[in-house]
Amino acid sequence: MSLVEMKKVTKEFPGVVANDHVDFNLKKGEIHALLGENGAGKSTLMKILAGIYKLDEGEIIIGGKKVNFNSPADALEKGGIIYIPQIPQLPEGIRVGELLLLSKRKFLITKGAMESLKEIITGFGMEIDVSKKTEELSMGEKQKVEILRGLLSEAKILILDEPTTVLVPKEIKELLLLLKRLREEGVSIVFITHKVEEALRVADRITVLRKGKKIATVRPKEITKEKLIRLMVGEVSLKLTVQKRPKGRVLLRLKEVTIGEGKRELVKRVSFEVREGEIFGIAGIAGNGQRELAEAIVGLRKISAGNIKVLGKIAFIPDERSMAILPEATVAENVILGREDEFTKGFILDRRRIQEFAKSLIENFNITPRDIKCSLFALSGGNVGKLIFAREITKKVQILIICHPTFGLDVITALMVRKEILNLAKEGRAIVLISEDLEEIMELADRIGVISGGRILKILKREEATMEEIGALMGGEKLE
Repeated sequence: MSLVEMKKVTKEFPGVVANDHVDFNLKKGEIHALLGENGAGKSTLMKILAGIYKLDEGEIIIGGKKVNFNSPADALEKGGIIYIPQIPQLPEGIRVGELLLLSKRKFLITKGAMESLKEIITGFGMEIDVSKKTEELSMGEKQKVEILRGLLSEAKILILDEPTTVLVPKEIKELLLLLKRLREEGVSIVFITHKVEEALRVADRITVLRKGKKIATVRPKEITKEKLIRLMVGEVSLKLTVQKRPKGRVLLRLKEVTIGEGKRELVKRVSFEVREGEIFGIAGIAGNGQRELAEAIVGLRKISAGNIKVLGKIAFIPDERSMAILPEATVAENVILGREDEFTKGFILDRRRIQEFAKSLIENFNITPRDIKCSLFALSGGNVGKLIFAREITKKVQILIICHPTFGLDVITALMVRKEILNLAKEGRAIVLISEDLEEIMELADRIGVISGGRILKILKREEATMEEIGALMGGEKLE
């Protein structure tokens, strides 16, 4: 018998049918993967179950009773459901330990309670500094705290929306083992993902959505990776051709760059250079100075020592997508953000040109919904990422600083983004590619700098690098 049944669920937003009469069910003590490309309707369906959205049609049945949640708090109280978002949404001005104790409903924040909390976190196979304030955390650390909040809330149904997006391989392995342990304890888990390999590794069942419709529900043992991808996106080629490119003059040079914050050194004596036509990859676990380094290169953060030499204009795709958008504004307004001068006649914005440009980006980068007048709230996280990427790479610049370009993207969109990065390098752009995805770094970068503890421990040519060595260096180790 199913613990949760969603029948003929339909949800529409302006310009798009996010869910079209979708059926979905979840059994007690199972991991059910919800698989599909960006904009397939995965998150929308689960936000309905979690009380974040109201359904337009259909019904939800939990434990044999029809339910209708008015809010996430209502879903947690009445249904034991908690939704853990892809983009962490932690309150600021509070320490991690205090926030987690509140999640566990331990309102007396004592030294003993904090020590117990540390033991619980260790028991979950995670490491987190409970003394840090939430705004001091990296993206990866914030995601860990979100997961811990869900585990500590005593929810019976966990909905994890793309939980591995900001985790490195070791952390992903630990998380998937954790989910399997929770399953054995009777917790029911919906695992939203676009990563086929993860769905096959962890799920008892997999439901595939495409363009808002349910395509199939299958068991991992009964299907191959290739067939799952075809269910997701149809018949497509997944090959990426990487060709050698001529390298020109140096456009970006860092020498002994140090970045401090208070008494701490976040980046320590980093030196490297990037030439025309070169992709310089920076691999590292979140929170090791990558963000600060990127912000310093583009002038958003002061350096304490050393120097940065830039020959040309820079475009910047940050790891925190919220830094690069105005969510209340329309798609058309967001595609010219930071480049308004290009679309101005005298002192007046040229609305016709803006609309034409917005429509071309939507078409060329397959951004949905296609209504340029809708706000960014109507876009999935993956489509927001595509919009930012499209806007920045179409600028007339010589240097691009690209952080986590395929963050939250499905297999086809990620392939498209990687091809675009290679094309940019072929055009002679100098690219700094910051990513925690080792396969992505190994596939795209000409040279790879591995960062740990704010230091570049080693710079390797792609043909000399191995996953084993890079992974070890990311963890601060060196192979003998």
